[in-house]
Amino acid sequence: MSIRAPPAASVLATSSFPASTSSSSSTSLAKTDKDQPAPSTFETYAGVEWSSRRFLTWWIAAFGVATAARVACFEPAIFGNYLLKNLGPLERDKVGYSTILGVRAWDLLVGGIAWRFVEGVTRKDGALFGFIVTLISRVSLYTFEHTYLLLSRATTSTLLLTDIISLSLAFSLLPKFLPHSPTAKPTSTTISRLSRSPVFFVNIFLALGLATTLSGLIGFVGERVGGIEWVKTQVGELRVPSILGKGVLSPAEMLAKTTLPIPVLRASLTPRSMPVHLLSSLPLSLSLLPLPFLLPTFSPALLSILTFSLILPSTTGLLYDVFPISLPGALGIGLALATRAALDMAVIAWVTEELREGDERLVSFVEVVEIEGEEGEKEVLVVEGTAEVGTALEVELIEES
Repeated sequence: MSIRAPPAASVLATSSFPASTSSSSSTSLAKTDKDQPAPSTFETYAGVEWSSRRFLTWWIAAFGVATAARVACFEPAIFGNYLLKNLGPLERDKVGYSTILGVRAWDLLVGGIAWRFVEGVTRKDGALFGFIVTLISRVSLYTFEHTYLLLSRATTSTLLLTDIISLSLAFSLLPKFLPHSPTAKPTSTTISRLSRSPVFFVNIFLALGLATTLSGLIGFVGERVGGIEWVKTQVGELRVPSILGKGVLSPAEMLAKTTLPIPVLRASLTPRSMPVHLLSSLPLSLSLLPLPFLLPTFSPALLSILTFSLILPSTTGLLYDVFPISLPGALGIGLALATRAALDMAVIAWVTEELREGDERLVSFVEVVEIEGEEGEKEVLVVEGTAEVGTALEVELIEES
């Protein structure tokens, strides 16, 4: 049977453990340099775990894997023909692939640094961590492209899929190159806390609601204070030879106009309603939600900085490099999207802070508890359980005397 110990006899978990009473035992376990195991071949070339050389080795290997996967995705047999037809007409005449490579390298660098502080089940799943990092870095960008540029939802979804594949494969190398050491004690994860206290689901839904409302409100106000008109001034037109209009233009028209303009922006760009803004902001909030639980030791401010650093370089670089958008325009759009996402992250992290603080060490215990029976007689119970450090807990009866 299960009981809860009364306040006078609450069993409190503590993080103190008895120290060893024998100083000779630690001395006998001391190893000399000759006793240390020889480094493996992998450690010889890649460096020891969590060294700068090991991190650099992973970064180079991950960059190669991500680049190879991205190139494979753009093969005609996979997504190449589709993207050539639907994305190609809106691209600059000369796309600077060095910027794309730089954005990829930056994503890997920031994600690799954050990996050191990851907690929970994701510590062993680099691909899942890469999937979350990709969503944070790209969802704002592709939502903007679909909303303002002549790109369909299917095209932006295909671009997002190629990023997920390439970066997830790259981050999947993390457990091999930069593995986390096993914890000395079990860890109370967000999932376990939600299973014990379903009331915390209210925090999650509240965080989603507040973040989505804030993001939608920022977009709603931004469009009505000149945001759309400013974007129009920063996006140019592409021009193609008029011969491509054969069948639509007469020979005289083709001779009179050597080139034809190709619009990049949507023709009917008008301020959207608040419900539409809320609907388009929901994917951003959903993409940001997992990160605070993966990094429970990060404050809301630090999580906001991390989010900002993931979105600003990728949004600015890809918009300027791929589309006919001026550098000030791409930078302004990147700053706006990164700031909005950072504010959303601060709200999510702040609202769910109590739930995130549950990622604490667990301790097992066996205690003797004295309780009063129904008729006033005292009973002694031997109880055992597992709980978070410093919390009162429910105990399970294993013996009664």
